[in-house]
Amino acid sequence: MKFWKHLKKVFSSTPNAKVGEEGQLLLHELIERSPEEVQHYENWLVSRDKPEMLTWIKEQYKEFADSCVNCDRDISFLMIPSLNGCIIHFKPKRWDSDDFVNLFDYFKEYACQELGYRCHVSDIQSIRKGDKVETTQRHFLKPPNPLRQPNDSKYDQLYGNIMVCLHFTNERLTMLKLSATHYCDRKYDSPKSFSELVDKLCSNF
Repeated sequence: MKFWKHLKKVFSSTPNAKVGEEGQLLLHELIERSPEEVQHYENWLVSRDKPEMLTWIKEQYKEFADSCVNCDRDISFLMIPSLNGCIIHFKPKRWDSDDFVNLFDYFKEYACQELGYRCHVSDIQSIRKGDKVETTQRHFLKPPNPLRQPNDSKYDQLYGNIMVCLHFTNERLTMLKLSATHYCDRKYDSPKSFSELVDKLCSNF
């Protein structure tokens, strides 16, 4: 796939980038999928891999919600007052890396097409830290243009801001993160539950 070739190119490059406390910026650009990647994604949408991954995530979240314990070591959940999310740890013996990329794009497409979210930015950033290169692909999604609720004149924020990220260390995929961060401003209505978001994202197949 184009992205993997692109990542290899990052490793062979030594641009004159700024060096700060967080490392040397090697790359920062918008995500653009090639025709081959788009076709691969379309094939994944009708494959058996999609429902298997989504069902597994949904079942793991239900187990966590019922017991507050992570059952499968390859997924972790974080629930704090203003942020809810999960991390799926990539294991080469269990997952295909391209499936993670497709799942990453699927969460963004579903949120935008079915939930009305706006894609604020989809980008790739690579930073050199010592002898490592940390690369992140990111979809940052915002709720639809806010609509006031008829009774209390507050804005509907749905699930808050949604962030989907793919993380790589050197050329190795490490994890996929999905998180929802809600607005605490009084002008916004209470957010819908993360449980409902997971259910919607993982039930469409």
